[in-house]
Amino acid sequence: MIEYRKNDGGFIFFNNNKELLTKNKNQIIVKNKIHAKKISQEFHNKKKIKDQYSNLNLTLFSCNLNESDKKLIISSLLNNIEFDIIFYRGFNDSQLNKLLNKKLNYYFNNFKKKFDMKLRKLTSINEKNEDLSKDKFEYYLNALDNFKLTTIYKLSGISKSVILSYFFLEKRITFVDLFELTNIENFIQQKKWGYVPEQREKDKEMLKILKNISIFFKNVI
Repeated sequence: MIEYRKNDGGFIFFNNNKELLTKNKNQIIVKNKIHAKKISQEFHNKKKIKDQYSNLNLTLFSCNLNESDKKLIISSLLNNIEFDIIFYRGFNDSQLNKLLNKKLNYYFNNFKKKFDMKLRKLTSINEKNEDLSKDKFEYYLNALDNFKLTTIYKLSGISKSVILSYFFLEKRITFVDLFELTNIENFIQQKKWGYVPEQREKDKEMLKILKNISIFFKNVI
């Protein structure tokens, strides 16, 4: 029987009066009672246990992070930003490029200004943004708690955009916005060629994952 108990830092979990710990022997601790109640219920749900993007597993992932893990995640995020999908305008379709500029320039310019990064739009998938002056963004990432760091890390892994995941973390876009902003080219192709069942299933799965991460984020803020 999994139960939760309040302590000075939040709520911790027990199984038959023995405290549950992560693989790294860290406490499993959450900030609020609603989150604690959901976690205690999901420990008994086989579907949630198997789903790496369930509220339960995202919480366990967060609580398991040690300083070495956090450094690796931050390094990964700083590296991946060089290839962020919102940079690319390498298309021969002027209508698409116009739409990309309309939808993405706001986030491009705001992020660039916020973190004093030397960002530029790219015209080939073989290019990347280099010498970006990442210090301010690295400072921002280092200040995040484990739950928020997990959120931006998992979102960017699915969306391929660290920048748009940042705007989600700042509650300036929703998970649906994130999905739409990272699939602009796909939507144009679907209008031209139709919405094939395989792509429909991929989109459905992506939305499901983004929604799960969004639910997790709402539980931990």
